[in-house]
Amino acid sequence: QFAEGSVAKTYLALVWGELEGDEGQVALPLALSDSGGGSRYRAYVDEAEGKPALTAWRVLARAGGVSLLAVFPKTGRTHQIRCHMAHLGFPLVSDVKYNGRKASWCARLPLHCLRVRAVDETGQPLDVHSPLPEDLAAMLGRLTGQSGP
Repeated sequence: QFAEGSVAKTYLALVWGELEGDEGQVALPLALSDSGGGSRYRAYVDEAEGKPALTAWRVLARAGGVSLLAVFPKTGRTHQIRCHMAHLGFPLVSDVKYNGRKASWCARLPLHCLRVRAVDETGQPLDVHSPLPEDLAAMLGRLTGQSGP
């Protein structure tokens, strides 16, 4: 199902910058370099030899020079969300691999898979939710002026 693109994935991502539109998508082919700088790979846009990649996004909130996004990768390339958002000029907060500035208030990559929808082996719908980790919920709460997870 992943290979055929029939799995629906929803991520939350916190990016630098305040996107002007409320939603959009980026369809740029991606390739991998094995000179990842700290981990195995680094993705990059390669119009000539990259594999097709499509990422849709919707702004959930804007505050203090950052935007909280719901991100919907339609393909499943390595580092797809990170690379596509950086290519648009909105890297994830503290994602130094993709030119995101470090932030003292963000101790980890602010990217979380919130929901996955697919079909199980019997043909029944499968809908899995992953609650926001406490550290990420607290960080987002501080940014938006709300408390609690």
